[in-house]
Amino acid sequence: VVYVAADAELRSARRVVVDQPVYAWVERALGDDDAAAQLEAVMRLGAATDPAAEVRMLAARALAACVRGARGFEPAAPVRRAACAALAAWQRREHVRAAPAGAPPASLYGSAQLRKA
Repeated sequence: VVYVAADAELRSARRVVVDQPVYAWVERALGDDDAAAQLEAVMRLGAATDPAAEVRMLAARALAACVRGARGFEPAAPVRRAACAALAAWQRREHVRAAPAGAPPASLYGSAQLRKA
């Protein structure tokens, strides 16, 4: 199973919350043609707070791909806007994460990708 989608047409009155690993949200953001599914994946990637740095970087790279687009992948305008906001939030969290330990500032990967887009 690559990722799980529940009630994609929003026919249920209840809200379904799916908890998946970051790589599943990445696959959904970049592999699904449905803009609503991409938007949901971008929101979840923007909220990713995994303690592992490589998982957080994977989320940031996927968000950057949603902002820039890629070969064969052109997200809708609302998805791009949400990805920009999520990437900016990711960068703020990384700065906060690095600050208390007295470590050097967090990577500026997010701002570089926003400038590139």
